[in-house]
Amino acid sequence: MLTNSFLMLITKIVFPSIGILVKSSFGSNTLSVFESFLELNRYFFFYIIMGIINIWCFRRIDDRRDTLEMITGKSAALSFEALKKRRQTI
Repeated sequence: MLTNSFLMLITKIVFPSIGILVKSSFGSNTLSVFESFLELNRYFFFYIIMGIINIWCFRRIDDRRDTLEMITGKSAALSFEALKKRRQTI
């Protein structure tokens, strides 16, 4: 998920910035270059916020796993397998 958002960040920021440089080097309208730059900044802040939300969510999931490991003394995967076996025997 984090890699996916990183790829989206590259496609939404790097490629439009190359387009802005090409537009400005060929002497197109200054206003359109400025509008493109504003659109670039909008995508930039959006994907930074989305990246922060992704990192925060993954950190919360890891915290829950760590808490489960502290309580049970086992990893979450091992305790889940033990729970499945216990349910099958009942």
